Formats: sequence, C-alpha cells, structure tokens
Amino acid sequence: MLFCVGILIFGTEFCVGIFDHDRVTFSPTYDKFQDIEMFICVVRSLACNLSIQELGFNPTVRVLTDMGAQKLTGNTGGYPHAVAPSGGNGRRKWCTIGPPIWTSLSFLGRGTNVWLVREYVDSIDQEPLL
Repeated sequence: MLFCVGILIFGTEFCVGIFDHDRVTFSPTYDKFQDIEMFICVVRSLACNLSIQELGFNPTVRVLTDMGAQKLTGNTGGYPHAVAPSGGNGRRKWCTIGPPIWTSLSFLGRGTNVWLVREYVDSIDQEPLL
C-alpha cells in the first residue's frame, strides 16, 4: 500500500483521511445529517467507484489469481500471492509465499510486513517459474 483512505466519523460529523508513510491529510469536516448527499457520495465512491490503485494499492504489485497461484506454487486457497518488483534499477521480481511472517504492530510504525518470498522469473517459453 502506498497510502490508505478512510472515513472518520465522530459524533454527527465525518471527514475523509488519506494516510501515507509521512503524514495524514484530512478533508474538511461535514455533518452527516445536514450533508447527507455528501456522506452518501463519499461512502459510495470508496465502496464502489474507486479502483484499488485509487485507494492506495501499489500499481507495480500484481496479485495472482487463485488458479495462477496454484499453478505457480502448488498451494490451493489460503493467503493470496503477490508478485512485486525489486526496488531501484533491478529487474528481479519476487513472489510472496503464504501470509506475512512478521507484521509491525506499532501505532506510529510504517506498516512494515516481512514475507517469505521466492524469485519470480519468466522461463524461455514465457511460463512463470519460482
């Protein structure tokens, strides 16, 4: 995740917050009863209209389908697998295996996760391999 978007409701008021690694940015506050149309538009946009990239998902990460993950890893069901590029100028890609093995629970942390990964490569016949 590059950032997260959330609705904050406090009493009869609400606002939208965008949380990233550096800060939180809040929209102006609205009364959910006096500004009911705004409240409905915000909820509908977040729940139905926005793509996962618009909600903060990193566009360089690709989540594998269940069939693709089974073909690649042999695992059925369970935690979704994702293919992510290395940072910097490297062309290597990594595939997550299973759930995170460690997650930061710090309130002021940066959302760090540690995953078991295997290198993801395209074979000569363009079939992905680990």
